[in-house]
Amino acid sequence: MNDQTRNKLRRAAFLAPDIVVGGLPLRPLSPAVVDLAAELGLRQFSALTGAPEGEDTKPYTTRDQLRELSAIYYLMSQPIQLCTEAVYSGVFFEEYLPEFTADFSISELQAIGEAIGVITAQVGAASVQVVPQGESTEDNAPGNS
Repeated sequence: MNDQTRNKLRRAAFLAPDIVVGGLPLRPLSPAVVDLAAELGLRQFSALTGAPEGEDTKPYTTRDQLRELSAIYYLMSQPIQLCTEAVYSGVFFEEYLPEFTADFSISELQAIGEAIGVITAQVGAASVQVVPQGESTEDNAPGNS
């Protein structure tokens, strides 16, 4: 991916206008949503959050994908205070998510999947790899001048 494309996707990840899916607007990606996704161990955002210990070797089933998709939809569409309360309750997947997804139709899930696909591409573009000072091989790297 060239720098121009990466920068365009990076800006879109954090500044994009709301996307409406299933009647609920999805807000632009925020650090709070990334933190909550990390707390839930969601693989879709692992480019920004890092994969949980051992998660990268577990099989990723269709059920897992639907569960993550629904969780991301929840995090991107509900008030952030409610999301924080739900995630830190310890029963997000057992209580909050089933109630939220009870009336989803297949077409809504497909639309959610497409919207989340755009957001995940933006997440990948927004991620950067940070090299600790002193480990860079570039002469002009920040902090090494």
